[in-house]
Amino acid sequence: FIAYFCDELYNERNPILHGQETTSFTMENSAKKIATIEYILTTIETFNKKQAMERIEKNMSPELKSQILNACTSEN
Repeated sequence: FIAYFCDELYNERNPILHGQETTSFTMENSAKKIATIEYILTTIETFNKKQAMERIEKNMSPELKSQILNACTSEN
């Protein structure tokens, strides 16, 4: 990912966005760009979820955790 991002994606960004490079508009090249964006978004989402859960786990009192767990299990 890093090699592709630094060597190809970033270097193509400005010429493509400013219409100076049009030969790169292929299905394969577009698919690579879409896959890269999806990878970035998935990585950010995973990181944010992990950080949020760690903060909740760290800051939530044991009593509140127990109440939530009991409420969830009593609903099932």
